[in-house]
Amino acid sequence: MVFVQINSKWQTMKTLWIGLIALVIGISSCEKSKSSNEAIPDGTYFGTFQRTAPGMNGEIANVSITLHSGTWLGESDMANYPALCRGTYEIEGNKIKLKNECAWTAQFDWSLILAGEYDFVFKEDNLTFSKVSANTSTVSFIDTFKMSLPKTGLKKSPIEGIWVETTLKTDTLEFSSEYDGQFPVFNLKREFEIIDGQSLPGHFSGPYNYKLLENSISTQWFLSSNSAYFRYYFNMEPGETEFKIGNFFADSPENEDTLTFVKIK
Repeated sequence: MVFVQINSKWQTMKTLWIGLIALVIGISSCEKSKSSNEAIPDGTYFGTFQRTAPGMNGEIANVSITLHSGTWLGESDMANYPALCRGTYEIEGNKIKLKNECAWTAQFDWSLILAGEYDFVFKEDNLTFSKVSANTSTVSFIDTFKMSLPKTGLKKSPIEGIWVETTLKTDTLEFSSEYDGQFPVFNLKREFEIIDGQSLPGHFSGPYNYKLLENSISTQWFLSSNSAYFRYYFNMEPGETEFKIGNFFADSPENEDTLTFVKIK
């Protein structure tokens, strides 16, 4: 009888220990699951995207991707290259698995949609992820994102100061020295016009977001109902106080004039 009582107590203690171990393992597993995405810190990453293939280097697009608690939001200065939008993500080891939650039209190569599994490397606020795959033409290619996370909330603008157009001397560009949004900003000031008896700023005046690449600039006018970026010619040598830029505020989108601006302040 005593033996049965002792055995019963042993079985009870054994069951409690097994339950406790299972609970600890469960909590540990849950914590690992919750922190798995911490391999890449939350934040807005800025950089470039490029598709390459044997004998071909694709164009380089400026991109930004915001990562936050398993969700992502992206933007590119080239339409559907890559096709970003928004979605969710998970990290397993050195893999990042992205789901894209947006609807897409059929007018472009859907292999450019940011989705699927990518290899990634995160080091010293620099994030690179890439994927090798093939599209409907069975051409193998590599999609590579190279981005970085600014160390502070404010980022330094690539261009600073006040610049005036050299021919008419009536159009001025003022570049902010720092910015806290996704892309740097400049303000276009034009000569006032008399419209319906009122003195109003010249057409296309106001603030713009911009993105720089080698020999090009993409701009987006804050006051436009169109949120797309448009790309124009741009050239400025390092340290120069003069640059050339395509006429991004011309009335005709087909205008191919190149303007020269010099720094006055």
